[in-house]
Amino acid sequence: MHVQFATKLTLIQTFLLDHDVDVITETWLTDGDEVTPRQLLPDPDGYSFISVPRNGLGGGLGIVAKSHISIKLRPPQKCESFECAEFDLRAASLSTLLVAVYRPSPSTQNGLSRIQFLTDFTPFQEDLVTRQDNFIIMGDFNIHIDNLDNPEAAQFANLLNDCNGIQLPVPWYTGDLQQQKRHVRRAERRWRKSGLPVDRKEFTKQRNIFTDMASVAKKDHIKQKIKDCYGDQKLLFRLVNELLGRSKSKRLPTIYDSEADLANMFSDFFHEKISNIRNVLSNFSASGTARETFHPPSSTWLSFQLVSLVEVSKIIKSSPCKSCALDPVPTWMVKAAPERFADIIVKIINSSLETGIVPDIFKRAHVTPLLKKTTLDPDSLDNYRPISQLQFVSKVLEKVVGNFLCKYLKGNDLFENLQSAYQPGQCGNCSCQSDK
Repeated sequence: MHVQFATKLTLIQTFLLDHDVDVITETWLTDGDEVTPRQLLPDPDGYSFISVPRNGLGGGLGIVAKSHISIKLRPPQKCESFECAEFDLRAASLSTLLVAVYRPSPSTQNGLSRIQFLTDFTPFQEDLVTRQDNFIIMGDFNIHIDNLDNPEAAQFANLLNDCNGIQLPVPWYTGDLQQQKRHVRRAERRWRKSGLPVDRKEFTKQRNIFTDMASVAKKDHIKQKIKDCYGDQKLLFRLVNELLGRSKSKRLPTIYDSEADLANMFSDFFHEKISNIRNVLSNFSASGTARETFHPPSSTWLSFQLVSLVEVSKIIKSSPCKSCALDPVPTWMVKAAPERFADIIVKIINSSLETGIVPDIFKRAHVTPLLKKTTLDPDSLDNYRPISQLQFVSKVLEKVVGNFLCKYLKGNDLFENLQSAYQPGQCGNCSCQSDK
């Protein structure tokens, strides 16, 4: 992202609101400048900003990140033909190194040549690979890498390929935007060289055109993503949370001696809570408050039918790609090759249906404590609820039994007439319309 803070705040905001992390090049900030997220964003809460000025006029690098991402600046690296800054990023249990790079365009003014950048960047990248397992390079190289007919672009692409590097595109950044950005850069260089008001006016015009085009392209991209979620409320809410930048980071208590101690604290707390609920229910039943009137059933369900390979394969294919730490095989792998796994899953499920026994291993869950509201005190265990993740095969068994149960209830007209939840093809609107 090429920006100058004094003239391009609108352009900065156009890009920053889309991402958790963004690198800014050519900030033109000095050691004495103090820039806060409030100056960058219309809604600055939850962001942090670090500036790395150039020693001299112009240039400079910056990084903006959402608050759930921790940023730490590493000691500076000395590079002759480009500016760089290294940041350690950490979010929850994930961490990586982000390298911000700005390479000025070669000119007689700065005395840089095209070959000098490739000569300097080669050992820089090799050093990164040897001292860091994973890293991300972001910035402005002033190389149109999408045009491999350009010798410099082809050389740079080969350099990235040597280290298994890839370029991640911005999905809404079209060819028209790229062309308009060239017009903006050309007009800016002309104005800075001449200093004439007419050239400044032309630069402002071209910049505003680019900003408007970027806004329209981004809106069209988001509209399409929303359309792609049609009929899937879960996917739609996930997209909305992503667009609004809602953090998924988990908050945990801060007062504990070790991770094992924290896990035991939660285990004891949830176990005691469930025991108390069971005791209350037992006392409620023993007190005689519950109904004692017995109505003979109009129908009976004595046994399960065995499930077929086709039915289980259908359930596997329609299941979400969620895995649990207890799964021996990742769910995505089972879904990718259901014919390899469905046969053994069918045998396990039919054995359970025949014996009427759910294997003990299916009753084990990977429990994650989740804060009920982000505003609650994370050090109070009462503010957490347990989220239990079961093995994938146990959820397939649950789905099979659920299908049998729904079929039985529907076949014997045992569903509540006004029930709309937990029934396929039913919703609140359907219930309201059917009552008219």
